[in-house]
Amino acid sequence: LPPFAEHRVRRLDGGDFALALRYPCARCLITTIDQDAGLPHPDREPFLTLRGINPMPERPGEAAFGENAVLLTGDRQAAPTLRVGQRLRVDD
Repeated sequence: LPPFAEHRVRRLDGGDFALALRYPCARCLITTIDQDAGLPHPDREPFLTLRGINPMPERPGEAAFGENAVLLTGDRQAAPTLRVGQRLRVDD
């Protein structure tokens, strides 16, 4: 998928489970805090750059960071596992 296409995807199918992508996740401002000094960046970077690259749909003042999803099918008790490199079928 091209960058930020997750905002147009409705469902991901992993074979023994399926996820429904419901709504964008807002990126928090922790990206603006210097992790060594504990101080915010005076220009609110890199948050402002991230917001310019991937704004929240319908809330352009916020930066998006992926999508929140719910388990549609699959064993909820066994909690399906996603693995790095696992292929998922996209339904948009």
